[in-house]
Amino acid sequence: MCTIFSVLCLVILSLLTLNTSRQDLKNSKLTLEQTTAYYTACSTASEEYQELTDYAQQIFADCKDRNAYDTRMSSVTKKYPDAKWNPETQILSFTVDFAKEQAIYIEVSIPYSSTLIPEILTWKTISFTSWNPDTRQPVYKGDTK
Repeated sequence: MCTIFSVLCLVILSLLTLNTSRQDLKNSKLTLEQTTAYYTACSTASEEYQELTDYAQQIFADCKDRNAYDTRMSSVTKKYPDAKWNPETQILSFTVDFAKEQAIYIEVSIPYSSTLIPEILTWKTISFTSWNPDTRQPVYKGDTK
């Protein structure tokens, strides 16, 4: 009887361990996919940042005054559809998607000045969905007879 009980305990323990291992593997794969997607998006964002700052420096070299610079920078959306230029603040912003509901949002200050040194103001992950909490409370209401 003791042997049967011991074997039964060992089988149950091994099944629980196997289930935990599978769940950990599933979570690890999901984490790997999300992390890879994020860092791939960061790499893409870095490349796009470099292209946009090179584009701005080229425009700066071609323009004689701030109005011409702002006008030419406003056309950045033709070449880069995700980019937006704000002429009042001279901030260029763009996003790089990396999941169905997430993206990396970047804001760069590129002021018209003698040095034209771009400054990254924002580099953050944003979500496109809103959080909808579950507010239901499954409470027993007794017999309704």
